[in-house]
Amino acid sequence: SITIRGSEKLNGVWKKVSNLTMDDLAIDGIRLNMKYNEAAKLLGLKDQLVFDEIPQEDDVPLVKDIQKNGLEMTFYTYSDALDKATLVEIHIKDMQYNTFRGIKIGDSYDKVKSLYQNPDDENKDKISYYLGPFTLSFKLGDGKVKQIDLMSEYG
Repeated sequence: SITIRGSEKLNGVWKKVSNLTMDDLAIDGIRLNMKYNEAAKLLGLKDQLVFDEIPQEDDVPLVKDIQKNGLEMTFYTYSDALDKATLVEIHIKDMQYNTFRGIKIGDSYDKVKSLYQNPDDENKDKISYYLGPFTLSFKLGDGKVKQIDLMSEYG
């Protein structure tokens, strides 16, 4: 058997071993791997996505960071077609948002452990849960959640 970040392959079949679900990878309808146009509608963004720098190499993605309504998001694409830009990171530092299971900034370490159970990775500063290429992390300080990060390894 092969285990990779919250998933296990046994006899050629992938099986989820993480307690995360795809619902855990979204905040207020904004979800990892969502295309920019979908996210823009939900966030009320009227502007076209404009990348700050255009790399010259084909294997380097175009990257754009956006801050809106207390969310920090990173989109990237390998294509010139901006509608192909994919949401690969969401960072939450504002108390107005909570995770699918109800964790928000300021909640206790104990509440995170109660709602999410056994983490895939843990130290005094961070608790992380994996589902395949996705990560949900809670950055901690003084026993409280200081930041929530949702990340994807690919777009």
